[in-house]
Amino acid sequence: MMSRMNHFLIRSTASSLFLLLLLAHPSFLSASVETSSPSPVLGNSSTNTITATTPVQNAEDQFRLGRAYERGEGVPQSDVIAGEWYLKAADQGNLKAMHNLGVLFLTGRGTPKDPAQGYRWIRKAADKGDAGSAYITGFLLIKGEGVTKNTAEGVGWLRKAADAGDANALARLGQDTYFGDDGITKDPKAALPLIQAAAEKGNPWACETLGLFYLHGELVPKDQQKASLWLNKGPHGLFPTAPISRATQQ
Repeated sequence: MMSRMNHFLIRSTASSLFLLLLLAHPSFLSASVETSSPSPVLGNSSTNTITATTPVQNAEDQFRLGRAYERGEGVPQSDVIAGEWYLKAADQGNLKAMHNLGVLFLTGRGTPKDPAQGYRWIRKAADKGDAGSAYITGFLLIKGEGVTKNTAEGVGWLRKAADAGDANALARLGQDTYFGDDGITKDPKAALPLIQAAAEKGNPWACETLGLFYLHGELVPKDQQKASLWLNKGPHGLFPTAPISRATQQ
């Protein structure tokens, strides 16, 4: 049964960071600017909304303004201006801004592509406890993008992210454990709870993989109803883990 299941399961093989980012975050698929969009709301400022001339000193508001420009919400879409505001907020210690600034450098949006700078900002956020950034740090270390390749250290960061509940990290560790990749001993039974946890958090690859397990009776009892439930949550063709993602906190 295991050899047949390996035919169905999909490793994360896409080489394009930007492609993987698109697959993981639907917000990247809807970046069109609505001319009637309201101005973005400030979280801690004395005014209610952000405008082009609003003085913004608070790091959270700087992050929100950067995100507004990146998304084109209430302001003209501009990755360049988004990056400028993310840098201001990141310099004040805002983890979400560090994360998003790193993403811009990794993808070359609004700035020349610079994986080393991308890794530096993502790593700073990871060091301060951001789970999503910890996942990306692990991914970049494993791939050797923007930093000297170090698979063991990368897996360590994946484990930190997974322990913090990051769905992508759980899925990646589940994949590695199932296939025996990234220096992890192959152990499909140990992979199952990781994949289940990632699926319950909505990771598309994990949902699809868990559906295939139920469909073929691999590691779990065969169950057509559960197979359909999980397969419907994970459309075929999505990769298990996108290395980079925007911070989407409100």
